[in-house]
Amino acid sequence: MPDFTPLAVAGPSFTLISSLDGAPWGVIPACLTTYPSPAAVAGGEVVIPHGNAGEGYLHFTGKHGHKITRFHPGLTPETYLQNVLRDFQRMYLQADGSLWLLRTNGTTKCAVVAPLILDGTQVYKLITAYPLTREPNFARRGAIRLTVR
Repeated sequence: MPDFTPLAVAGPSFTLISSLDGAPWGVIPACLTTYPSPAAVAGGEVVIPHGNAGEGYLHFTGKHGHKITRFHPGLTPETYLQNVLRDFQRMYLQADGSLWLLRTNGTTKCAVVAPLILDGTQVYKLITAYPLTREPNFARRGAIRLTVR
């Protein structure tokens, strides 16, 4: 496994979306991988960049918003994000340092975040989020399950 340094440093035009209640969208706890060898995974707050067609809030609402209303008719996209980012139950580390966050309550809620340095602080930016009708084979992907609380 590579070291888990942030993928990027945010530039001056990095615009963030605030949560509905003004609290952090979520927090990734600091933890250690146990397999294949111990490595530190830094903790940090989850932020949601305005983004573009490939990542962030614009990607999430534009590409996956309709799936949220289909599988979770009582949730707005923002409520869906708060639900999965604050109360995820499982976390998988991918080889590039990004994390899959999963919450199972009926249909599995999923979010993918990536490490980022923002104003000198380690955070995790939202890449995408969507409901999973079937979970991927994380072992085949080379992802490592991390222990969450």
